[in-house]
Amino acid sequence: MQKKPKVALWSGLTAVSAVLTAAAMVATFVVAPMYETTINVATNASTYKIIKGDTTEDTNYFTSDFASDEERESYEEELCATVESEGAALLKNDNSALPLASGAKVSLFGRGSVDLMYGGTGSGAVDTSSAPTLKDALTAEGIQVNETLWNWYDSEDITSKYSRVTPDAIADALAANSQYDVNEAPWSEVETANSSSFAEYGDAAIVVFSRSGGEGADLPSGDNGSGVEWTGTTNYLELSQEEKDMLAGLKALKDQGVFKSIVVLLNTSNAIELDFLNPTICGVDYGIDSCLWVGDVGQTGANGVGWLLSGSVNPSGSLVDTFWYDNLANPAVTNFYSRPYSNNAD
Repeated sequence: MQKKPKVALWSGLTAVSAVLTAAAMVATFVVAPMYETTINVATNASTYKIIKGDTTEDTNYFTSDFASDEERESYEEELCATVESEGAALLKNDNSALPLASGAKVSLFGRGSVDLMYGGTGSGAVDTSSAPTLKDALTAEGIQVNETLWNWYDSEDITSKYSRVTPDAIADALAANSQYDVNEAPWSEVETANSSSFAEYGDAAIVVFSRSGGEGADLPSGDNGSGVEWTGTTNYLELSQEEKDMLAGLKALKDQGVFKSIVVLLNTSNAIELDFLNPTICGVDYGIDSCLWVGDVGQTGANGVGWLLSGSVNPSGSLVDTFWYDNLANPAVTNFYSRPYSNNAD
């Protein structure tokens, strides 16, 4: 008599087949697409096939408006400068301080003047290797820049001691958000080393305030990046003491007739506190005649700033957010703090 197959055997084979089938499906539809390039290279598989036929169809579906890459790059550079000039916002302009007179001789103050913020962090980074400087932009507009002061700010000695500090990478920012620091040169050093050149370039003192920040690198909630626990009275987006001293020093020189006007450029995409523009609010009159928000200027946007200062273009932009006199008065500041999880190491 013929024996019947054992039920347990068939059940086991069915289960194994089901597992193998599921594994094959996962490998085919999930794993394989993830490693498609590696598999194709290993198996020398062709990923496309060219079929040539008799046709007059134009297969160049995306034609360029430019005759060459050089022509395209030139257009892009001009466009960046145009966007900057049209987006900048004039926040104050007393005594017709702007535009500067033709052929004006000016002095640029602040480390930001020789080290502009061109972009933010992460995907907002900009290649600055060939980007024009603020001096380049002004010179192109016929405005003469104080070489002595420029070279001092740009010297290796000053750069090594006083340079804007920002996180080197997202990993650094995640480790500690106290790596931002304004680190402006003290006014006493600026004046001692350069005062003899001020009068010759006294048509305007142009001060640049720069702040960094962006993707993956939150701003610090300490005292201007020093790492001190936030006291609720200081933050990275207010002027540092060195910057306030610089404004006070320039006001004194303006009162003496050394400088005709003081112009401030806000080179930041973050909303810096603007109390220093209002003597009633901050309690000090810094004698600022004009203030222009220029944001992060992009690769060639410094040229647009030059157009604005010279009057080649009128500033027509508006702020898209409120710039407070005191950021701590903003209800949203309650969410502006850094607190590590107590069990982060675990």
